[in-house]
Amino acid sequence: MNMSEIQQFQPHPDAKLVIERVIPAPRELVFAAWTDARHLVRWFAPKGFSVAECVADARPGGRLRIVMRGPDGTEFPMVGTFTEVSAPARLVFIDDVSEHPAQWFEWFNPLLEKHGAVGDTRRSELAVDLTEVKGGTRLTLTTRYASTAIRDAYSELGHEQGMGAVLDRLVGLAAGIVPSAEADRELVLTRLVRAPRAVVWKSLTDPVHLDRWWGPPGFKNTTHAFDLRVGGQWRYTMHGPDGTDYPNLVTWTTIEPEARLVYDHGDSVERPRWFVTTLTLATEGDATRVTLRSLFDTPEACAATLEYHAIEGGFGTLRKLDAFAERLIDRLLQVTLPTDTTIHFTRVFDAPRPLVWAAITEPAHLARWWGQDDAPLFVCEVDFRPGGAWRFVQRATNGETFAFHGVYREVVPGERMVHTFIFEPMPEHEVVVTTELVDVEGGATRLIATMAHASQAARDGHVESGMEAGAAESYDRLARLLATLQA
Repeated sequence: MNMSEIQQFQPHPDAKLVIERVIPAPRELVFAAWTDARHLVRWFAPKGFSVAECVADARPGGRLRIVMRGPDGTEFPMVGTFTEVSAPARLVFIDDVSEHPAQWFEWFNPLLEKHGAVGDTRRSELAVDLTEVKGGTRLTLTTRYASTAIRDAYSELGHEQGMGAVLDRLVGLAAGIVPSAEADRELVLTRLVRAPRAVVWKSLTDPVHLDRWWGPPGFKNTTHAFDLRVGGQWRYTMHGPDGTDYPNLVTWTTIEPEARLVYDHGDSVERPRWFVTTLTLATEGDATRVTLRSLFDTPEACAATLEYHAIEGGFGTLRKLDAFAERLIDRLLQVTLPTDTTIHFTRVFDAPRPLVWAAITEPAHLARWWGQDDAPLFVCEVDFRPGGAWRFVQRATNGETFAFHGVYREVVPGERMVHTFIFEPMPEHEVVVTTELVDVEGGATRLIATMAHASQAARDGHVESGMEAGAAESYDRLARLLATLQA
């Protein structure tokens, strides 16, 4: 919505709904609660809803976008543009519900017809007035519509009750808000990603994953170097849909696993820092709140970036992260203990079943992924047939070796194999491993492995040895190999 479209919206002087609350907090804090995305996500949604996406560029002509997500996952975008910003007393913005889902209009359109409402039914003007009173701040929210008929339709839909419930959440939160001292030179975007924090962190810190989702819609990404450590760098190129290449350079300054990344973002060694980004992850139920804050040296630099569609591009990137991370949940190793003596593994790989079968049965492939980065295979002997033997030996960076062997009992090509597994320093503990491959929609393959031990004590000892972390790393190596084989 541009300024010319905003100027075309003319609310009727009598078509208004007014809600008031006294907020037990100073006016400056209440103003910050309305203008900072990090605070808006905590209260701007009815009970049972969450804020899936939010940005608040609180300046005349700046964007306000709040996407509420219902309990069933349905999203209700509210797109606004600020027309007046007078800190800390008053905010005015135009709200547009055109992006709401079709089912919402199925509820709303009959009410419009009932009241004979025509014209601009999807936009309204909201004014937030803050007045200092004893005990805090009086908040007056005035919503104006294009006609009284449209107002009556929104009122019957439940505008006062819904916004009243939203403001009640603000009443309970405002006192704990800390205003940003750098609001005029920062851009804050946030999205609620439908995946656990560990999965989101993996999506953000594995270059194989990053190249599959990073960048706005229509862009592709190529990583040239990735060194995730303080002082390390990520060099990559984003390829625009028109063929233009955009070099990027990230230098990590803070790394807090599964919680926070801070980095300088530039485009070259000559210009290593254009702005500083702080990316934080916070758990919200089964999802993860991802907040992306970019801090510029000056307000002018921040405003210039917004002219290049930084908000649209940022949200497009975060939505791609949301979709990728939700899909990645199955792409990480899941380990369960279904019985007292078994360990169950499952993971989805983005490769067709014949290729995955080849990778887990052919020595040339096995030698490239089985083991860990700091303890790869240097012996890989495979006689792949029922009754045939196998033997693997890993060598760690300190020279220590780890040897395993077994015998294949059953082979169903492309589908299933059963073999024994023995760690040579403990020959008395034989494990029977059954591995199956199942097709997954989209050309992927689910690997299912069950390790059967002779006793619960043997199973528990295997679990406590750190087996899960080692297996997860080994399967990550397999995923990278499969990506390389398909490149």
